[in-house]
Amino acid sequence: SGGTWLAVSKKGRIAVVTNIRRAGIERTGAKSRGILPLEAVASELPLPELKEKLLPLLSETNPGNLVVLEPGAGIFLSTIFPPR
Repeated sequence: SGGTWLAVSKKGRIAVVTNIRRAGIERTGAKSRGILPLEAVASELPLPELKEKLLPLLSETNPGNLVVLEPGAGIFLSTIFPPR
């Protein structure tokens, strides 16, 4: 609640979040995944720095993936797959 699954900035940055549904891994009281796309498109940080900023926030949400794209580049973050 209080977020979105898809966000687009005026500068062309696009962020999408998906759920990962597995029995027993949802945490009661976790932050909404929907805040991640909003944070991604509101930021003007370069993608490598944005990735570092979002990793702690991602760990506070229930399982999911975040894809952030902008012209010529993109990042993928996941609660299941370790960051590279």
